[in-house]
Amino acid sequence: MILIDELDLLLHCEAQYRLVEKLTALAKDKHLQIIFTTHSLEIGAMSDLIQVQYLSHTREKTLVYNGITPDIVFELSHSSEQPLEIYVEDDLAEVIVSQIAKGLHLSRHVKVRKIGSASNAFTVAASLVIQNDQPENILIVLDGDVYRTHDEKIHLIKKVFSGTETDHERKLNTALSMITQFVLPEDTPPEKYIYDLLLDLDSETELTECAKQIMSVNDSHEWLNKIIERMHQDRVIVLFQIIQDVAESEKWANYIAPIRNWLIGKRNELNLNS
Repeated sequence: MILIDELDLLLHCEAQYRLVEKLTALAKDKHLQIIFTTHSLEIGAMSDLIQVQYLSHTREKTLVYNGITPDIVFELSHSSEQPLEIYVEDDLAEVIVSQIAKGLHLSRHVKVRKIGSASNAFTVAASLVIQNDQPENILIVLDGDVYRTHDEKIHLIKKVFSGTETDHERKLNTALSMITQFVLPEDTPPEKYIYDLLLDLDSETELTECAKQIMSVNDSHEWLNKIIERMHQDRVIVLFQIIQDVAESEKWANYIAPIRNWLIGKRNELNLNS
């Protein structure tokens, strides 16, 4: 094992990338584990070469995120003007939650943020319980394809939220209560489920025409990515179009039920539509 402090110190961006490339090749060739610290956002984006983890220091402990997004870096310590916050894994989930909020006339009251890897949900929950005075107005939404059971969630939250303080059990349960998920069929990636809902509509739109041309994929994300490529439009625009269409499916209400029900409860509790 080799430990390096501040790998990027005094190096410009191109030199940083070349150095990481060389170290990656060396580690593979010599069977080494190289661990280094950095404050460089450029190195943080080199997930194709290295495993990036982010350390967040709180009053009580240091939390570790598997991967990092700009939202995690900036937003965990940043207060929001919107009373409700929802954390999701990626841009697809972000669009879905935004669509749910829009349907309930709550868009102006809801801030949606991306956290990346599903495993980050448990670290984010722990961090927010430690730092936030009102975690009851925060929801963390998993895609629903991993960490589906209550036991799995308990196991993961305990891994990132250990402690012996007197109110530790209360904090742990609070963190766990913040995490929910879309209702996916078992062994079904979210992108494939949305793709199937789109085909089930059997409409004559451009989106369904593009979807019908896709016979197989190498990665589950391609079920929607290939539609986006064929539409030749901005990714977010196409995702919104897809979600607007599949929201007409009779299966949609069950898929989004946990998030929609939470928002309705908060709308009534906080009297947000008055």
